[in-house]
Amino acid sequence: MRLSLLISLFLLISGIDTHAQVLIPDTYGYTLSHSDSLNGPSYQWIDISNKGQEVMGLEDDNWVGPIEMGISFPYYWYQRDKIWISDNGVIAFQANPIIADLAPIGFPLLPEADGKEDLLAPLMTDLTFLGNNNPARVFTWTDTANDRFVISYYEVPFFGNNALGYAGSNTFQVILDAQDSSITFQYEEQQGGIDPLYLNNRSYPLVIGIEDLTGTFGLTISDSLLEVPVALRMDPPVQPLVEAKDVRSFWLAQMDNRGFFRPYVAPPAAPRPSFSAVVGNIGNAPFLSPTEALFGLYTELGFNYLKADTVLPPFAKGARDTLEYNLPFPLPFPTTYSLTLTLTNDDDINSKNDSLMVEMVVVDTIGGSPWLSYVTDMDEPMRADGIEGKTDTTGRSGIGAYYRPFGNPVEVEDVEFFFSPYPDSFGKINQGDAYRVEIYGESKESRKPGDLLFSQVIAAQDVIFGKWVGLDVVPPVLVDSGGFYIAWIPLSDSLALLSESATSSPPISRQTFEIQNGIWKAHRSDQTKDFWIRTRVNTSRLTAVDPELQEEAAIRIFPNPGDGLFFIEMEFEKSTSVKLRVFDVVGKYVSDDYFLPSNYLQEFVDLRMLPEGMYLLHFQYDDQSSSRWVKIQHRP
Repeated sequence: MRLSLLISLFLLISGIDTHAQVLIPDTYGYTLSHSDSLNGPSYQWIDISNKGQEVMGLEDDNWVGPIEMGISFPYYWYQRDKIWISDNGVIAFQANPIIADLAPIGFPLLPEADGKEDLLAPLMTDLTFLGNNNPARVFTWTDTANDRFVISYYEVPFFGNNALGYAGSNTFQVILDAQDSSITFQYEEQQGGIDPLYLNNRSYPLVIGIEDLTGTFGLTISDSLLEVPVALRMDPPVQPLVEAKDVRSFWLAQMDNRGFFRPYVAPPAAPRPSFSAVVGNIGNAPFLSPTEALFGLYTELGFNYLKADTVLPPFAKGARDTLEYNLPFPLPFPTTYSLTLTLTNDDDINSKNDSLMVEMVVVDTIGGSPWLSYVTDMDEPMRADGIEGKTDTTGRSGIGAYYRPFGNPVEVEDVEFFFSPYPDSFGKINQGDAYRVEIYGESKESRKPGDLLFSQVIAAQDVIFGKWVGLDVVPPVLVDSGGFYIAWIPLSDSLALLSESATSSPPISRQTFEIQNGIWKAHRSDQTKDFWIRTRVNTSRLTAVDPELQEEAAIRIFPNPGDGLFFIEMEFEKSTSVKLRVFDVVGKYVSDDYFLPSNYLQEFVDLRMLPEGMYLLHFQYDDQSSSRWVKIQHRP
């Protein structure tokens, strides 16, 4: 069988690449065809340079991402909706370590379980975006009408051992079609070749192929340049050759698994918090054995405050389950907590998506002006292990962080940073220079940075290393709904922030951003790194939360505002039970209710016994949850 696949693949690409040394078929079942073969794809270049979004920040041996595709693309037995783009002709479906040339191999043949999986390699070789007058550009475009996503590399040269640092040119693209799950590589232009010094000293200086998230399945199409123009198309199997049972932790406590803040309430009024999680089987086959789910709650110093072990019945294909963890006691003190969830099943094909760790920062609000920070060791950098600076000639690039307090309105009174007293990985010593601090509101429509609320330049002489330093926000910035964003914009490349990593200082918030030419994107290391930024907010005016920032769902509540007797309507595609929990404006649990399964829920909820104010109604149903704010105003 393996021999016949090799022969078939050789025939498919013969005439395109007569220099191919290695052809590795995909044992999962993906098949290959090309535009010169019978019944192959037609070559139809899609020019997106005038309608796509340009990808900024590509340099040499680096990634940019995540980038939302706007489609859900089926890849092997799972779905992907975002990508990371590398300068070296690689597109990944998860945050991967940098894929760069490694002597004497060059680049890995696919598949290879080397910690850099779940990717597409239309032209994995040593390309570069650096050098004077380098014309390289990358664009992305979502073809909404046809449920496709296109990534195009334009005029990207090879790395070169010459005065410019680059040579040649490559224009190619990837088309992901969610309607038929196909992957198409198209090659429009290729000029020049791989630098001879590099070509003659690497086993595989170039690789074209695909690879799954385990590094077990994949396809190497070629290890040489192709004759252009040409289109290569990879189609998934109608019936996979492998049963993939893949249990996954979807989310824990927060649907985006991002860090969040919660106010500390001292005993005896302290509530007993509860957390939800959603798990399931994303594979192409059912499990026959049960899955163990282990929940943990850890303090900042790693003390295990709670463990809960649950045995879940075997998951059917596509099945999901909602887990509820109700703590038997209140949180003991304000600190940073790690919420963890780990799934275990001996038949699981992929352990990389079994575990989650979510950061919960419990804040002491006594005094009314707490510090908000995702940094674990906020007093001293005992475990800090990195620094980073960003700049460009316009002074519009830097690092950002998002903060969503536990209520509104709040006033931002202080912003501080910790500048590293240590040299970076290249031995460069941090030097004082000016920087700019910006505060943005949160857009109600997109939840991205909205209006600029504050901007101030800090002079170089006010930069101090090895301690928190910043500025008083005068006058304080009022945030009357949602959250806010803080931007740190260095005005040169001689200043860098301290950072901490998931390895040495867990948990990580996933609330960090990189700013490039004024454009905010999730930081390329947001899954593994937090930066030393903190802010102090005045919560003394906290009375309400903006109801427009809640999740969208088919929920109607009226009258709202009301005297506490609310009529609730919810519509579902199937008969669904609903659990309701009610919280006050600072997150304190006040009551709950349960509604029997129904396609069309119509129920009264009586909260007339509660004091006037804002309350959060949190609905849980199937594997989803939605929240709505209501306002109680008692009748005179």
